[in-house]
Amino acid sequence: MNKPFFRRLLSALGSLFLGRRRCLHGGPERREEPLDQREVVLEDEDEGVLPGASVAFEELGPQAIPVLQTALRSDDWEVRAKAVGLLEKLGPEAMPIVVRTLRDENKYVRMAAIRALRRVAPKARGAMPELDEALHDESPEVRLSAVVCLGGIGAAAIPRLVAAIRDDDLTVRTRAVRALGRTGPEAVPALEKALGSEDFRIRSKAAEALGNIGRKATAAVPALVKALDDQESLVRAWAAKALGQIGGKAEAAVPALIKARRDGELLVRAWALEALRKIKRSQ
Repeated sequence: MNKPFFRRLLSALGSLFLGRRRCLHGGPERREEPLDQREVVLEDEDEGVLPGASVAFEELGPQAIPVLQTALRSDDWEVRAKAVGLLEKLGPEAMPIVVRTLRDENKYVRMAAIRALRRVAPKARGAMPELDEALHDESPEVRLSAVVCLGGIGAAAIPRLVAAIRDDDLTVRTRAVRALGRTGPEAVPALEKALGSEDFRIRSKAAEALGNIGRKATAAVPALVKALDDQESLVRAWAAKALGQIGGKAEAAVPALIKARRDGELLVRAWALEALRKIKRSQ
């Protein structure tokens, strides 16, 4: 798709960048001027200008922000989305602009803003109000992006992720459980509760998340032992694996794991045996 506006914008940035590099490396003298938004009138149809401009952004820093703010006013959502992606390269000065873009009318631009925040998590705590809004977005894709972002923020995101487990969209619900596992041991009580969900997919993801927390999920050992008797083999398998990841502190689960070695499902048997070995090695 032809995006002349964005190409002209990148061309302007690239021109300034090259001028700076010439001065730094003893090239022709060139007066360094502030990046003027009028420079975007330059024509450039070269598709290869984007990678070069991306490198230029890292050196230009905050001086490039005014031009990208111009791009954010474009009627073309693709231009706005690309501008958000480039803003993240400009450091903390650009983050307030990225946060404001979370309210863009186009879902793909909102998703681009959330992705940018993900890359600076847990520093994205300041965007909690906007991420709260994103969790209630009409688009399940935006809600999913918000859930993944919140998983990198830490314990402060736990209440929001717990609420997301009740989302109408299955993918959002399961990713919310996985994201809880990234927030640390403070999420163990919420994940224990999720092990009692009516949806086996939530139960299996809860067991997986507890395993990812590892030894600090010791308090969940009784709930995981109970999960070894779950009617769904996927839940039983992940419960066995999680107990192995907890290690020596899951010693109380040994009798249940020995029983699980006779499970009708191969994966359950394999992960139960692996868990027993890990527990023994950790003692």
